[in-house]
Amino acid sequence: MEDHQLYDTIRRKYKTKNTVGYSLNAFIDHEHPLDIFAHLLIGAEGTLAFIADAVLETIPDQPCKATSILYFRDIYAACNSTMTLKNAGAAMIELMDRASLRAIEHLPGMDPFVKTLPPGAAALLIEFQEASLTELESRVNNFLVTSGELSLLKAVTFTSDPSERDFLWKIRKGLFPAVGAVRASGTTVILEDVAFPLETMGAAILELQELFKKYTYHNAIIFGHGGDGNIHFVVTQSFNTPAEIERYDLFLREVVHLVVNRYNGTLKAEHGTGRNMAPFVETE
Repeated sequence: MEDHQLYDTIRRKYKTKNTVGYSLNAFIDHEHPLDIFAHLLIGAEGTLAFIADAVLETIPDQPCKATSILYFRDIYAACNSTMTLKNAGAAMIELMDRASLRAIEHLPGMDPFVKTLPPGAAALLIEFQEASLTELESRVNNFLVTSGELSLLKAVTFTSDPSERDFLWKIRKGLFPAVGAVRASGTTVILEDVAFPLETMGAAILELQELFKKYTYHNAIIFGHGGDGNIHFVVTQSFNTPAEIERYDLFLREVVHLVVNRYNGTLKAEHGTGRNMAPFVETE
């Protein structure tokens, strides 16, 4: 508490999703030792204690929802729109890059427009949720008035039809399995889970895509929770030869430098540290 530089660093690091190692924000969010200890357990990976029982405090699932997919000329423009969408009251803002859309553009019922998107395009699946239809219509209409400022490739249309909404969410949730289905024999599908401050997310993703090219991950995709700055990227990797292992090692070290040192992001946003990022907890 007396080290102001450390205090400010911890506060900044936990403004984004962060599950790297112990939840050090417990030391500045709480005073009683047992409160600190209990909150350190988040990300503790079983090293301090184990949780035998849990009680969850849930939030309401609003009954009225309107969902749409917004298409942008590039991923930078999509990322720069997230704050506008949050301010408009969007409850869900899910990012999908062109490579991820390509993996599911053949699905029956998919909008044919997706196949015409340029190579650098991106999409945001957004959803408004309210307690009543009147509130929902007001929220959607207020957004549509300003949607012309977002440089969209296609006019915005919302749906509240349950089956149509389910299909849109099926598209988003099917991205990871779609990559796994086309991976080369003998390769492993690796899903990573980083986060950036919203103001730097677009620039950071562009650099991450350059790393895909540098290390020849031609089938890599990016998707995630755009409203939280939480990005998942997927690569397929063989570990059968020393050369492949070295390629992955060099790639991952550059990813760590990009996330932590260049953009003040976090190496694990929601999935826990895991074996892949465990060597870099101290770096974070």
